[in-house]
Amino acid sequence: MNRLGYPSWSINGRRWGDLLHYPLWLRAVERIDVPAGGLVPGPLDIADLPGPSAAEADPALGDQWREWWQAAVLEAFAPRDEEHLTLPGAGVRAPDFDDLPDPLRELARRRWDPALLRWHEPDEFDESGAPRSTAPDGGKLDIEGDVVRAVEAEIGQRAEPFVLSLHFLVVADEEIRRAGPREFLVPERLRGTEQYRRWLHGLVRAIA
Repeated sequence: MNRLGYPSWSINGRRWGDLLHYPLWLRAVERIDVPAGGLVPGPLDIADLPGPSAAEADPALGDQWREWWQAAVLEAFAPRDEEHLTLPGAGVRAPDFDDLPDPLRELARRRWDPALLRWHEPDEFDESGAPRSTAPDGGKLDIEGDVVRAVEAEIGQRAEPFVLSLHFLVVADEEIRRAGPREFLVPERLRGTEQYRRWLHGLVRAIA
């Protein structure tokens, strides 16, 4: 980002679509046993899930799902100016899931339905999944910008140029997970809360 003709900070936030949310949906629906930990977040935060394909999930699905999730996160944070076909995670996308091993690939293909991922969009995100810049009442909505400006007021100068990448997940979780040096998986339910503001303030303060 460049503001007012000089290099500035950039916080890239997005409520990611099927790339990250479909694996979470399939884990929930098929009762795949992969508990939260590391990069793996808590359960998907939606109600009225359909039933599983079988009474008991194939034991092989757990390890396969974990590898799928790690590849999907890698793809999600990949630089946007690179060709997706050359990325390690390119084949984990819907609807083909070519890089997934069976039985997970067959299951992911069979259960894939884009309509199932059209969840209610919260007020602070637009239709593309990006954070809104305008609140429902018409006022300005710039949570991340407000935090950076508060840090700049504390230090008495503009923040040094930096880039943060945040992906907001619809999960029943309150843990922000580091996916890279300045890349994070953030539970959507936290955005706008005092907990989120304190976390972001501390992060920006350390690098500004």
